[in-house]
Amino acid sequence: MKRILMPMALLACGALFIGCESLTEPEAALDDQTLESSFDITAQDTQVNLLQAAGVNVDSANGFFLLNWNELLKPRATEAEVVGHAAAVAFGSTLSVPRSNTPGVDMGMVTLTINQTSFELPKITFGNAGVRYGIMRPRGGHGPRPGGLGQGGPRDGRGGPRGDRGHSPLGRDSLNVPFVSGGLYQFAASGATEVPALNFEIQAPLAFVQIGGVANDESIDVTQDLTITWTGDATVSNMTLVLAPAFHRGRFHGGNQGRTPVMITLDPAAGSYTITAQTLQDVLGDANGLMLHLAQGTHREVTQADGTKYVVGVRVSDSVRLKAD
Repeated sequence: MKRILMPMALLACGALFIGCESLTEPEAALDDQTLESSFDITAQDTQVNLLQAAGVNVDSANGFFLLNWNELLKPRATEAEVVGHAAAVAFGSTLSVPRSNTPGVDMGMVTLTINQTSFELPKITFGNAGVRYGIMRPRGGHGPRPGGLGQGGPRDGRGGPRGDRGHSPLGRDSLNVPFVSGGLYQFAASGATEVPALNFEIQAPLAFVQIGGVANDESIDVTQDLTITWTGDATVSNMTLVLAPAFHRGRFHGGNQGRTPVMITLDPAAGSYTITAQTLQDVLGDANGLMLHLAQGTHREVTQADGTKYVVGVRVSDSVRLKAD
C-alpha cells in the first residue's frame, strides 16, 4: 500500500555542510527558465525523513550513517554527473525526543571504504547541532522536524561550523564517493569518549534510478493527472517519491512558496505511478513549477552490545524539474 506523508520539516534548503553541491543549489550560470526547488534531497535531515517514510523509528536511533547518490545536471552541461554524498552523526547513549534536543557527539575519525579505497568524512562542529561528519547539508529546512537531526548550521556567523581541519585533507573532488553497482560499502568510526569504535557494511543498489514519462523543464497541465515511470533496482527495500514546489530563479521570494512537499511511498517493482491532478495543485500553491525527486535504496538497523542502535542507509535518487501551465 502506498503511503503519503507531509512532514513539516521539508521546506527550504538549510545551510551548507561544506563544499557540497546540492541537487537544487543555485549556479551562477542559471537562466530565468531554470526552476529552483525549496526541497533539498541531499540534506542529512532529508535522508533521515526518507528513512522515516520507509517505516524506520528514527527517534530510537543513536546515530545514522548515510550515503546518497544523485545525478546533477549543471547549466550548459550535456550530460549529468553522478554525485555521491556521505554523512554520519552519533548522539552517544543519551537520546532526546524530538531529536533536535540531542546534539551530535565526537566519533573520532569516520571513513567510508569501497573496493579498498577509503574516503575520510570531514568532521565539523555546529553550534546547536554538535558534531557532524560528511558533505551533505546538515538540514533540509526550518522549523520543528519530527525525527530531525538537530538544530543549528551556519547562519550570520552564529552557531556556524568549526571544522577540525576546515576542509577535508582529501580535497573536494575526492569526496565524491563513486557509485559501484551492488558494491559493499563500509563505514568505520575510530571511536571517542562517548562512542566506541564502530564498523558497518551496506550494499549499494544494483542500478541507478531514472525517472521516465516526463522530461526536465517540461511544461505540464496541473489540471490533469500525471503518470511517471522509472527504471532502477526493483529489489531495493524502499522507494519514495517527493513532490516539492519550485520557482524560476530570480522569482524566489520569502512569501508563500507553495505547499509543504509531499512524500509518497512506492513499490520499487511497480515501474509507474500516477500523481493525481489534485495532488499536483495542492503541492504547487503559487509556485511556478514542481520538482519531482525519486529515491530508492535500503537500510540496516544495527544494535550494539551496549544496546545502542545505529541506522545505516544507502540510496540513489533522480530529479526532474517541471514547469506548471
